[in-house]
Amino acid sequence: MKADEIKAMKRAIAAYGGPVTRCAPGEARSPQTRKKPVDDATRWLRRHRHDVPVSKPVDDVEADRGRRGKARADRKRMRRAANAAARKSIREQ
Repeated sequence: MKADEIKAMKRAIAAYGGPVTRCAPGEARSPQTRKKPVDDATRWLRRHRHDVPVSKPVDDVEADRGRRGKARADRKRMRRAANAAARKSIREQ
């Protein structure tokens, strides 16, 4: 190679402002070729990604199950606290 060709290549490399990535051996492809085609469902989801979700009705079975689980956990927590207080008062006697 001639010296001015090398200088021209160095200038071109220095002026390049795009992304520099390393590809795995044998898989030299640009990121654009690996993108999946966007279907209608994906397009719809992207358009509506900031929509406020619809809340579930109050009489929902899952909501009732959640309330019962929280109530059960509260009762269990109260029993533990009461038992700990009883043990503490027995030790102090």
